[in-house]
Amino acid sequence: QCEGVLRPAAPKVRVQAMKDLSLHFEEESRRPRGPSRRALAKEAEEIVILLQRVITDWMACGFDRDSTRGVKYALHATHLLFSALPDVACTIRQETVGRLLEDLLLLASNEAAKGSDEEMQVVGRGTEELVMDVLGSADCNAVFTTLIQFLYEGARLSGGQEPPVDFIANVLRCLMEMARRMSTYLARLRVDTLLYDAHLFLVAHPPSKYRGREFRPLRLLKTILNELVKLKGESIREHLTLVPVDSKPTLCSYLDLVLQQHAAGRAAPVAPATTVSSSSAAPDNSITGIFDRITSKDKEVAK
Repeated sequence: QCEGVLRPAAPKVRVQAMKDLSLHFEEESRRPRGPSRRALAKEAEEIVILLQRVITDWMACGFDRDSTRGVKYALHATHLLFSALPDVACTIRQETVGRLLEDLLLLASNEAAKGSDEEMQVVGRGTEELVMDVLGSADCNAVFTTLIQFLYEGARLSGGQEPPVDFIANVLRCLMEMARRMSTYLARLRVDTLLYDAHLFLVAHPPSKYRGREFRPLRLLKTILNELVKLKGESIREHLTLVPVDSKPTLCSYLDLVLQQHAAGRAAPVAPATTVSSSSAAPDNSITGIFDRITSKDKEVAK
C-alpha cells in the first residue's frame, strides 16, 4: 500500500493505495489494541511522510488540477490516521509533524489553492480538518515546539522561504486553539519542555525590545503561560528543570507575576453580577470566533 502511494506513472494506483490505507485505518480503529496496532505504529512515520509528499508535490507543481483527486485521498487517509487512531498518531516524531503542519498551513494560506470549483473546496475543507486533527492527536509538545519555532523573527521554512503573513496568522490561530483546550491534554503535556520552549523564545524576543509596538507572537506566548499557571498553580515552579533559573530569566519573572495576580484574584471579593449589554457581550469562544479575534485589527478585541 505504501509503495503504491508514490508511483508517479500510475495515478490510479496511487489513488487506490490511499483508498486501501484509509480502509485499513478504519478497520484498525474498530479492533481492540493489540499486535496489529503496534505494527501500524511502527509504520506510521513512513506512512505520514509518504502522504505528506503527495501534498508537497502537488503544491510544487502549481496545484495541478490533474493531481487534485490524489491530494483529496491523501488528506483523507491522513485525517483518518490522526482522528481514528490517536494512539498511533501521537508516536510520530516532531520533525515529521513539523513538515506536515508546514505544508498544511502553507496550503491553507495560499490563495492559488482556494479555487471556486467543488474539488478545490473539498481540498480546502480537508486541509482545515486535518490541521485540527494534528493539533488534537499528535504529540502535543511536538505541536507546540513546531508552532513556536515558526514564529521566531527571521525564521525560514524548510525550503528557505520566508513565511507568508497569512501563514503566520494560521500559526497564531493554531497556538490559540492549543491554549484554549490545554486542560484536555494536560496529562500528556511535558510541561518542562514547553516552559523551555517559552524560555528560548523569550530570550530571542525579550519583551523590552517590543515595548510600544505590536508583536502578536509574544502576546500569544503569554496567553499560553497564563493558561499553564491557571491549570498548574504554584506547582508550575516544579517544572522549571530545563530553565537556567539561577540567571533569573524573563520566564521566571513572568511566572512569578502571573502567580501573584492569580493569588490576588482569588483573595479579591466577588463583584455582584451585572447585566451585559449586547455591545459588550462575552467573546465568541468557538474556534471560528477565536480565529477571528486573533486576526482582528481591533487591539481590544484581539486581546
